[in-house]
Amino acid sequence: MDNTMMINLLSRAAVLLLLLPVHEYAHARVSYALGDPTAANDGRLDLNPLVHLDPVGSLLMLLVGIGWAKPVPVDPRYYKNPRRDMVISAMADPLANLIMGFLFLILAQVSLGFWVRGYYNGANVDTLYYMVLILQTIASISVSLAVFNLLPVPPLDGAKILDAVLPLSFQMKMHKYEKYRYARAINTIFLFVLLFTDVFTNIIYYFTGYILDGMYAITAFIPELIV
Repeated sequence: MDNTMMINLLSRAAVLLLLLPVHEYAHARVSYALGDPTAANDGRLDLNPLVHLDPVGSLLMLLVGIGWAKPVPVDPRYYKNPRRDMVISAMADPLANLIMGFLFLILAQVSLGFWVRGYYNGANVDTLYYMVLILQTIASISVSLAVFNLLPVPPLDGAKILDAVLPLSFQMKMHKYEKYRYARAINTIFLFVLLFTDVFTNIIYYFTGYILDGMYAITAFIPELIV
């Protein structure tokens, strides 16, 4: 296994075990705070990865760096303002990913500063160099997950946001579809196909790059403080 493959695999495993659980936990916690106990009753107010991971989504995360966890169950009937609160709870997931991506990028910039200082002092900093690359990759994947989850495709958060702002007649059709026996299998197959479609991957990469550029610009001063 070459170094690039090792870095990608370790980064994706970290995202799978750390970031995806945080992603779904944030959704469950916000929904619970808005009055909906459905996710809590389903045991989703937990950071244990085993509670949240989806087999197909986990496999794709390890293989291509983009995947998903099991959707958090919500019942808008518990919300005081169903349309508004549905949007708020759905936005919690991508927002959590953006925050985690930013935090990991800060760690990467701190590690980069120590790597540069050690390099010029003649220290052996190979391990620190790989740590920088892994942290940067985790940050990149976290941001790409935020963008991916905003796509208006069931069962992603973007579909929930779209559902909340479209006419009631459309909402009824969507809810009827979600109750269909094979809806989850159809959604999984559709997402799998989308991940290998250039149009959607280009959209994800474009917005991910745009957001990461901004994050790098904000944190560019950190290595200089350490060096």
